[in-house]
Amino acid sequence: MDRIFHWLKPSIILLALTILPGRAYAQVPDLVCNGRLVNEVTFTGPTLESGTALQAGAIYRYNNVTTGVDALVSILGFVNGGSLNTIDNDSGLVNYFQPELNTTGTSAADFRVSFVVTGTNIPVMLDIAASGIDIDGNNADLREYAEFEATLVEYLLSSTTELDVDASGPSSASRIRFESRTSLVAPGIDPTAKANIVTTFYTDVTSFEYRIGTLGSGNMTRLTSLGFDCPSLLPSPISVSTMDEDYGDAPIINYGNPIHTLVAGIELGAANTADTGPYDSPTASGDTGDDGVSVPSFAKGETQILDISVSGAGGYLQAWFDWNNDGDFTDSGEQVATDIQDTDTDGSIALLVTAPSTAATATTFARFRWSTAPGLIEQDAAGDGEVEDYSFTISALNPSCPIGYTLIGQTGNANAVITPAVNSANALGGLTPAGSTATNANSANNDSLNPVLTLQLADLIPQDSILTLSLARNDAGSNYQISTSADNTTYTTIATINQGTLDVLDRISVVIPTGGARYVSISRIGGSTWIDGVEYDTICQPPAILTATKTVEILDGMYALPGNDAKYVITASNTGGGSADADSLLIIDPIPADLIYIYDDVDSTGPETDEVVFTDIVASGLTFNIATDVGYSTAVAKPANFASCSDPVVAGENPLITYICLNPKGAFLSGDPDPTFSLAFRVRIK
Repeated sequence: MDRIFHWLKPSIILLALTILPGRAYAQVPDLVCNGRLVNEVTFTGPTLESGTALQAGAIYRYNNVTTGVDALVSILGFVNGGSLNTIDNDSGLVNYFQPELNTTGTSAADFRVSFVVTGTNIPVMLDIAASGIDIDGNNADLREYAEFEATLVEYLLSSTTELDVDASGPSSASRIRFESRTSLVAPGIDPTAKANIVTTFYTDVTSFEYRIGTLGSGNMTRLTSLGFDCPSLLPSPISVSTMDEDYGDAPIINYGNPIHTLVAGIELGAANTADTGPYDSPTASGDTGDDGVSVPSFAKGETQILDISVSGAGGYLQAWFDWNNDGDFTDSGEQVATDIQDTDTDGSIALLVTAPSTAATATTFARFRWSTAPGLIEQDAAGDGEVEDYSFTISALNPSCPIGYTLIGQTGNANAVITPAVNSANALGGLTPAGSTATNANSANNDSLNPVLTLQLADLIPQDSILTLSLARNDAGSNYQISTSADNTTYTTIATINQGTLDVLDRISVVIPTGGARYVSISRIGGSTWIDGVEYDTICQPPAILTATKTVEILDGMYALPGNDAKYVITASNTGGGSADADSLLIIDPIPADLIYIYDDVDSTGPETDEVVFTDIVASGLTFNIATDVGYSTAVAKPANFASCSDPVVAGENPLITYICLNPKGAFLSGDPDPTFSLAFRVRIK
């Protein structure tokens, strides 16, 4: 199985010729004709390439009939005394191929039209609409006809057509003849004379044969015209398919009308059914023969592996996802597979696809195309293979934490190794940039002797959040699974992956299962894998757990006697895993009935000089300002908040004070050892 990995790759459009040995594919089609995308080509200014002008064997070159493409027109021969008056009459429809036939009544001229890379003889594949224009008569005893090579995939005639198909038989079984029913004349060469026009469609064509001829009697010169720009729409056109074809079934108005000519053995899935036309299904469910892919639902930011079943040597896979649900596949990152082949010929391509975190929350569409033609865009025609469309759902992630924990946005990485592999420490901390080469200097490594690397994350990360791993395949057999656990006891496998590009670090995003994760394990199934590290951007912050103790130190003498002073100390610690919210810490302590609050130097003759002293014992993260962070109350009931602690004090004894209120500022930190501070003030025993 080929496994291909894609992370937000920009959409690629083939804008220049792709030259392969002995053949080439032109730039993307640029004209819609009867729902088909075709290349518009123009024929002007032929030059004699070889042979004798206007004689059998002569070859004419038309330069740049479309960007980067020339046309070669070969005169194959003549029938019944026919000859050419000119190879191309450039009057009227100057961009059309318009040879003039000298006829003796039942004469004809045969041509081959070939498309090649400009300035060369390398064949180029195009999708074209070739239209025979003004196939009529002479108002007396002569009728015209045009023959096209039967490799065309479809032809169109007006519902009011004056043309018959093969009425007098084609000149060979490899051609189709379109002949005028009558000798009536349609004035001039008129592309709006619908009844005398036939439009033929060729897909992935490098050349085709074309004949102009007459039936009847009389010597005269007949001007003919062959256009490639799709004449204005035929009224109620009669469409005839000459080959079985497969169509997309997503809504056409949004996603276009991709078409594949059926060729046995080149398909997605187990079957490729012949379709009578596009389905234009609002749910992309019209084609029951679509069985090559199972498209799951995605959460924003989630990576999933799609196994795509393919058949046929030399095929290329293209795939698109309409992530923003705007009705097209043309936005950056929406083409997720470009010219991917089944290199191990096992009939399966595993495509790793990541939904952008900015994807729309919606039901939208995906398209897959398989053909021996590389560089297909989302809606052109192909000479073989199959197209399959699917609807799927993108949902918003709703990360959640265990009861008592707080969901916050905070980035983090692994900070400890639980089960080591090779160079395990390289998997800790921040990630190496995506696309970097994995080495022993920046990555850990799983191998047969060290098959498991288990990492501890710096935080508990919530369920339904995204964990991103930076990984690379170290050899062709690399195959591994990713598992997570909240407690390092029970692990859940969330992905099994055969990583993509050899020795190149890529990002894989997985959704964390129920319960969240504090540990991640990368376990070897086969081969060897580079592990650069992990990253996350949402955590479950544990609650702050605050404890407090109170002690009394006698200042005057050794005994707690009436009239003696004491230092009253409150010591608080955060024994929990999370910080307290900023400025949320409030201590309201009652003054015992047998004590009087003394607004004076805390320790009399000791080193302290303030009335209330804050001591940061173990990095609490708090600050304290005696002018703003202390308050007093004379109320019987405990004050509801710090603002209620607003009663005045005087120097010395304050027998009416019943509560002291202390409000250090900042977030009370968590950590090991437990952050701790103390607050001390002076009291006198009654």
